[in-house]
Parts: sequence; C-alpha cells; structure tokens
Amino acid sequence: MGCCGASKKCIKLSSANALLGGIFMVAAAFSLFGTMGTIFDKVLCIVNNLNILVNLGGEYAEDADLVPQSAVDAIRTWIDLLRIIAILPACGACAFLLGSCLLGWCAKGSYCCAKVFNVFAMHSCAGGIVFYALCGIAATLVETPSVQAQISEFNTQCATTLPTLKTELDQAQAAYDAAVEAGSGDITPYKEQLDDANAGYAAFEQVCACYDDAFNELSNLTVPGFISMVASIYALLAVCILCCNENCCSKPSGAGIKPAFPPESVQMPVA
Repeated sequence: MGCCGASKKCIKLSSANALLGGIFMVAAAFSLFGTMGTIFDKVLCIVNNLNILVNLGGEYAEDADLVPQSAVDAIRTWIDLLRIIAILPACGACAFLLGSCLLGWCAKGSYCCAKVFNVFAMHSCAGGIVFYALCGIAATLVETPSVQAQISEFNTQCATTLPTLKTELDQAQAAYDAAVEAGSGDITPYKEQLDDANAGYAAFEQVCACYDDAFNELSNLTVPGFISMVASIYALLAVCILCCNENCCSKPSGAGIKPAFPPESVQMPVA
C-alpha cells in the first residue's frame, strides 16, 4: 500500500490535498499576475514613449538614450512572454496535480500513471518556489544602493530635461501663434515644429511618470510573491506525501534482475 503504509482511502485524501495545494498555488499566482501586469503596463509605457522620441529624431532621439535601444527592443520582444511566466508554474502544477488526483481516485492497485503526473507536478512546484521567491524579494532589491543610484540618476535627467522641453514647446507655440497672427506665408513649418515639440514633451513626461510608477509598484510584489512561494511549498509537500503513499520510492512488485538462464534449464550435478 505504499512506503507510508497508506490505505486507498488515505491515498484519495492525499490526492485531494495535493489538488487543494495546486488550487491555492493558482489563486496566489493570479494575485501576483495582477500586480505584475500593472508593472508590465508601465514598462510598455516607457518603451512605447521612448520609441516616439526615437522616431521624432534630433534632440528628442538623444533624450531617448536614457535607456539603450537594445534594451528597449528586448523588452518589446519578451514582455508578453514574461506575463505568461508569472502564472505558468502555478497553472502547470495545478494541471499535473489534477491529473494525479483523478488517477489517484480511480486507480485500482497500481498508481504508475499517477506517479508520472506527480513527478511533473514536483518540478512545476519547485520552479514556482524559485520564481515566486524572486518576485517576493524584488522590492528589497529596489532599496539597494546601486539601484537607488540608477533611479536617482534617471530622476535627475527628468528634472533637467523636462523644463528644457517645456521651454522649447512654449517657444514653438509662440512662433506658431505669431505666424498665424501675421496671416502671411506658409505656416506649415511652424505647425510641424509645434507638433514635434508637443509630442516630444508629452512622450518624455510619460517616460518619467511611468518609470516612477513602475518602481513604486515593485513594492507591491512582496506579499503576493511570498504567498505564492508558500503555496508552492505547500503543493510540493502535498504531492511528495501523495507520491509516498502511492509507493513512488519502491520497486514495483516482482521487480528485480532476471536470471540469465531459466531455473528449469540449470542441470544440477549428480553426486
């Protein structure tokens, strides 16, 4: 009945407990997913507005150099995948635990198929423990001197660049208004200059605002991150107990090394 001497009733209870751990894991992970989704939206806000600055060219493109273009391209490529990774360990573990639970309830005598699901669930839970622990400590990493220095440097750039862009916007607006008031000549260049100034100022302002919001949101990862980690630990312990009850650590009955020759083919010497 298993290395823990479990009855079939006990195995059914262990199966239900393991599935409960998977459900707990998914619920905690979706709470974390919501917070991470907000952070990813802020990151996309930064990336998209930096892209606007690059497209404007000139001094606006120079302002976009606050974040390397290679990093911007990488973020745009991987941001959607990172969203999925936030819930992948939990959903994978819950799916495997559901299969293991159903097989644990329905199996008669042998739990070979259930054990396969148990192994995959263990790996998913272990991956969840590592990933969600990293999410939980992300907020504390923000407080390290090196990260704070980078944040301070970026905020200084925003504090010096935004007033300059606002002055250029005001000048472009004044030049356009003067051209319109004069009522002579082509005002298209003035309008284009004003549009670029408006777009550049608005984009850079959004970059600075979203940058602050993203780091502020990181502090909200701590609680759901550690709750998800605890849920993963619970699920891992539950599936380990289930696997033990299903005799995962023992050889199947009748397992062993087969003799090289059948017993009937061995001739005993006659005295």
